Amino acid sequence: GGFVDSGPSMWQPEVGTAAAWNWTLRWIYGYVDPLPASQLVEVLLLADHFQIDSLTAGILAYPVDDIAEEVVRHILEAWACPET
Repeated sequence: GGFVDSGPSMWQPEVGTAAAWNWTLRWIYGYVDPLPASQLVEVLLLADHFQIDSLTAGILAYPVDDIAEEVVRHILEAWACPET
């Protein structure tokens, strides 16, 4: 079969990182973990790509004044959304 171990150390999503997907999936299921600044841009890209409007709105309302430079760095390092 084509099944392999899908644990956090093995799983590699097609777009984004496993950490960003983990936070996003936990958010979908109601967990309220704070969004790490290091994942803000990537989670926003996932939310936009998969049209999770309420998550996108929440991230856009997130105060970024104190972490603006870090956010810009993550924007420059972010993956490009594949065309669908």
